[in-house]
Amino acid sequence: SHKLKLYYISDFQKNQFFLNPLPKELAYVDFTGITVPQVHYSNFGIDTAYFENPSIQKDQNQSLIVKTYYHGALPAKEQPILQLKHNNEVKAIVQLQFTSSKTRIDTLNYITQSTAWEPITLKIQEDQYSYDDQFNIALQASEGLKVQLIDLDHTNPFLNAALTSSSNFKLKHWQGAASMNSQEEGLWILNGLKGDLGSFKDTIKQALLKGTKLLVFLADNASVTALNKDFETWLPIHFEPIDTSAQKVSALQTEHPFVKAMFEHIPDNVQLPYTTLHYPIKAQNAAYPQWIMNFRNGDPFMVSYSYGKGEIYFCTSPIEPFYGNFQTSAYFLPFLYYLASQNSSNSIYAATSAQKTPLFFPISNGVDLLRNQLKISNNTEQHIPLQKPNGKGIDFYVGALPAGFYKAQIANSDSILLGVNHNRAEADLAVWSLSELKEQWKGKGISWAINSDLKRIKSIKELGTFPLWKLCTILAVLMLGLETFILIKNIKTKE
Repeated sequence: SHKLKLYYISDFQKNQFFLNPLPKELAYVDFTGITVPQVHYSNFGIDTAYFENPSIQKDQNQSLIVKTYYHGALPAKEQPILQLKHNNEVKAIVQLQFTSSKTRIDTLNYITQSTAWEPITLKIQEDQYSYDDQFNIALQASEGLKVQLIDLDHTNPFLNAALTSSSNFKLKHWQGAASMNSQEEGLWILNGLKGDLGSFKDTIKQALLKGTKLLVFLADNASVTALNKDFETWLPIHFEPIDTSAQKVSALQTEHPFVKAMFEHIPDNVQLPYTTLHYPIKAQNAAYPQWIMNFRNGDPFMVSYSYGKGEIYFCTSPIEPFYGNFQTSAYFLPFLYYLASQNSSNSIYAATSAQKTPLFFPISNGVDLLRNQLKISNNTEQHIPLQKPNGKGIDFYVGALPAGFYKAQIANSDSILLGVNHNRAEADLAVWSLSELKEQWKGKGISWAINSDLKRIKSIKELGTFPLWKLCTILAVLMLGLETFILIKNIKTKE
């Protein structure tokens, strides 16, 4: 019936001691919390870092955004230096200068001349706390974003200009579906679809099954009957008769990956697209429709459907200046860039240990996922992470990996490099005040004291004078004897 006496001596850091006492667990405990003063500290750290351009291109200057912070008090001496290193070679340096703000953002420039995987390390040089002084990024530059543009009717100057305005796009232009090489990789764009794809329909189906993303811009004189004949037999969608009423996009689906990826915040004054002609599409749930932009009447302006491992995106209105303004809006080029980026391999990995969101590993055709698993390894150990197939690759979780660089690989397919980082929340050394602790942890059997009161807590003597190391030694000997007894018993049973 005696209660357990528990003495908890700590500085009570906020990220390690939570203000949520559990009454049932404390019912049999006399809890005494003893606070010790926190040592004066000043901790600088790297919160996060990311490239301004999500697709790294070879031989092009890339802006790396780095957010740093400090906890505690600013030192009187000179503040530390932030370095960007590749293979232990310093590529950029920034002198950190914090003022009253606890955080700052700097931009570092980086150019890679290779398409091989590169480990990038950001490092703050300080002496006191090193836990959050390093941030690891693994990246692989590409030759460009591959796009296959197939004009089924005539060339659209706006679409052609958008895809040739940036060296990031590696464009191949085809006149008519029959002229295209079906083995070409990258984003496929069908411009001016009227219907009646003929034999090219099977080519599209096979590409989608393998994971290709297809973007379709409908023609102004498309045949609804021909469109339904092309798609209804293999994709559960249905085109309805053309609607020539003026419509303005009234809803942008902020939860769609495109919107999340392209717009951190959508300004109120950005004009949404409008059109005077569109083709309503109805779809069954089996098509996994994802609306991106909707008209007020509920019809989609931009919508995607899943098929196999791929996705097909429809713009239900022609991109001609006579019928609307999507091709000149703020959404047009980012949308093309997003789709082209999604159809290429991920090239930047900077994960946080034990993060809850998965990473994506692209796989080559022909890899048998039933017989092979994704493995993560470095020079000393190997892990098999939690994983599941997703389109042309695998979603996987890094788990509680220590910070560092790792190789992820499945079977004999291409490997990727992972940069894994510590959880930054653990670097905040802020503590609860005694008044905060007393306010949250209170009640019968709970008391608080400061370290200077130790000599006045008589009940501490009840812990006895028996040395703790002797107790641990006795327990170890007992456990060893128990283990020996079990082993001997098992041997006799087998005999």
